[in-house]
Amino acid sequence: MEEKEKEEFRAQLLELSKRIKSILKREIDATRDYNPLSESRDEADLGSATADLALQMSSQKTLLEMLELVEKALKKIESGNYGLCELCKREISAQRLKMVPYALYCVECQSRMENKK
Repeated sequence: MEEKEKEEFRAQLLELSKRIKSILKREIDATRDYNPLSESRDEADLGSATADLALQMSSQKTLLEMLELVEKALKKIESGNYGLCELCKREISAQRLKMVPYALYCVECQSRMENKK
């Protein structure tokens, strides 16, 4: 991979990291300020509020996992390993990296892993 291409991916990953952190901050602030018990009037309201809170927390977990992958990709750029599949060590296609710049695996290895599940 050429240096210019790596710089483009670095910029894309940094922007993605910034957006994820911003969304996470908003969601965490909203979750912190939200107390389902204070608004609930009956069991149905409490159940609904609890489900909403669980969805928010699940969303936060997903965002944290994505942020972790983005940060790992940025470290791989620094170490010179960016764009290499973690399983087979072949290059991940530029097309895949453009769609998922934090991809750890090439399409073939990703498919194999998903089929095992």
